[in-house]
Amino acid sequence: MGRNNIFTHEFVPVAEGKRKEGYFMKKKILSIVIVLAMVVTMFAGCGGKKTEDQETSNSSNATESGAKEESDTKDSAKDESEKTFNGIDISVPVTLKMYLLGDRTADFDKVYAEINKILQEKLNATLEVEFLSWSEHDTKYSLLFAGGEDFDLIFTASSWGHYEATVAMGGFYELTEDFIKTYAPDIWNVVPELAWSQAKIKDKIYMVPNYQNEFGANVVAVRGDLMTKYGYSDITSFDQLLEFYGKVAEGESGLTPLGTQAGGLLYSYLLDQKVDTVAGTPSELFVYNTLDPNDLTISYALDWEGFTNYCKLAKECYDKGYWSQDSLATTEERQDGLLNGTAASMIWNKGSCKYYGTEANNAHPEWNVTIIDTSPNVPKAVNPYINNGIAINANSKNKERAMIPGAVL
Repeated sequence: MGRNNIFTHEFVPVAEGKRKEGYFMKKKILSIVIVLAMVVTMFAGCGGKKTEDQETSNSSNATESGAKEESDTKDSAKDESEKTFNGIDISVPVTLKMYLLGDRTADFDKVYAEINKILQEKLNATLEVEFLSWSEHDTKYSLLFAGGEDFDLIFTASSWGHYEATVAMGGFYELTEDFIKTYAPDIWNVVPELAWSQAKIKDKIYMVPNYQNEFGANVVAVRGDLMTKYGYSDITSFDQLLEFYGKVAEGESGLTPLGTQAGGLLYSYLLDQKVDTVAGTPSELFVYNTLDPNDLTISYALDWEGFTNYCKLAKECYDKGYWSQDSLATTEERQDGLLNGTAASMIWNKGSCKYYGTEANNAHPEWNVTIIDTSPNVPKAVNPYINNGIAINANSKNKERAMIPGAVL
């Protein structure tokens, strides 16, 4: 794969995008105002002197219209009271509060406004979404449950997304087979059996897992302008990445190769060593061979010679200034250095690198942020299905209604 400049297509700068959005919104509002003005003017122009017959006729029409409106109101109330979905009573409107991990994106509210139109029409429900940012979810996630926060749904994931720990503290509602089949039969049928199996803890399910294959190998989002400056048209190996980092550390002022993301280098190193970690809890303490599917050997990372070598390498990188000295104390998130210009690169999964690389290029097109794979010939593992999922709060007052939206969306 090597260098993958997926950011070379044209982008609309953020400020320009907002100007265009504002322009079209103003035109839309203006059109509505004009139409309303025309309607009001039309009815005002028709309001001449009435004859007695006209008044009598209008009075009769008004009586009939009033009777019809009363009938329509009763029918509407009846329809509302008889609302069902797959035989389930949804006549009472509910607002479902959901927590997601990450940062709220610019268009998130617009997207969910459209989603809520569907949910309100089909399920008589509204989703209210809050976020736990990347920098705070490790500390605040468990507090939602310990403090008795009133909410219904929450993102979860094995290992990094607090799944096992929250189950242990009784925070998630158990999703029995009958419960899922009753309130979300389509989900039961779509999610692979293996995914349900992975979600089980002591033979009980507490999350609706992802049902699609997801490749979670880490890549590097790197400043393309700095690659060009130091003579690199591409970076295709871990050693080459370290060489590039060395030149950046020596040649740039106020900018480090990795910012505060000291631990990020481990993932590129593991791929270079042709091993990967076993997902789960405790996290990343066990490694296995990614090249040979017949090799079922699992090694404890602290007993693996390669990990000892990595620790020595990390010390060398620190001494050379590959990341800032306040990495342990910083509150910065891993993308911040790339976005604010204090880091030459960021290591994360491809989706995140693409997202924040695009954001950086929108603000600074001259940076030409590019994705590189330092181990292009090494097979990449597929994430377990439980790397992403949704759980229901054990204290939710709307457990049944919380299970239904996934079947519609």
